[in-house]
Amino acid sequence: MTPEILFGLPGKTALVTGGATGIGRMAAEALVRAGAHVLLASRKEGACAAVAEELNALDAPGSAEGFVGDVGTEEGVDTLVAEVKARTGELHILMNNAGITWGAPYGQFPHKAWEKVMAVNVAGVFDLTQKLTPMLKASASPEDPARVVNVGSVMGEVPMGDGAYSYSASKAAVMHLTKILGKELAGAGTLRVADDRVCHCGRRHARARGRRRAAETGRPAGGYRRVRAVPLRQGRQLCHRLHRAGFGRDQRGHVR
Repeated sequence: MTPEILFGLPGKTALVTGGATGIGRMAAEALVRAGAHVLLASRKEGACAAVAEELNALDAPGSAEGFVGDVGTEEGVDTLVAEVKARTGELHILMNNAGITWGAPYGQFPHKAWEKVMAVNVAGVFDLTQKLTPMLKASASPEDPARVVNVGSVMGEVPMGDGAYSYSASKAAVMHLTKILGKELAGAGTLRVADDRVCHCGRRHARARGRRRAAETGRPAGGYRRVRAVPLRQGRQLCHRLHRAGFGRDQRGHVR
């Protein structure tokens, strides 16, 4: 068993929104190292192009290209969808990572902070997923379904607004929306939707229910089927085992 077999994505095309910085930048690099062709979309055109250039210089099996994409408005989503279709005929992975926040003390939190944050973090996630679903389904099969990954946050689960009231509420909405889309889109058997959180033990029971339902109806199990969320600690342990098995690391600590 090699890292390429475990994590390889040769021949896959992925779209990562908000891919110029932070989690999106790290996810894009992981996908490129796994062999995928990655489309990076961000409101920051220069930053996206620079990141794509950096990723293409990694001598990794995948590749990247960056362009402007804004999911904060309906027009922006439509433009992004058109740009994706102009650049590729297939899309196997959609990572809804783009997000914004707004911080202000209670008593001073402005009304406009709600509309702006919810437009990007919630409406943008739904609208982009909805409009790319036909492309994702056309690129997939029951044996190898397409994936949609929505980036959540612990602030959407625990009561810790810390001045970011609209952001926390938006991430709670993303998590619930993900469950709804996972349930509705899994019926076709070619699309899986999940968020990026480490899921608790309740998933074990959900999977059991999904398997029973699949056996009774002949339809695919629930929306989380074939999606694996691995805690950071387990990921580090896996890298350590690979290292002990003889797989080296590059200067940045990546297993190779």
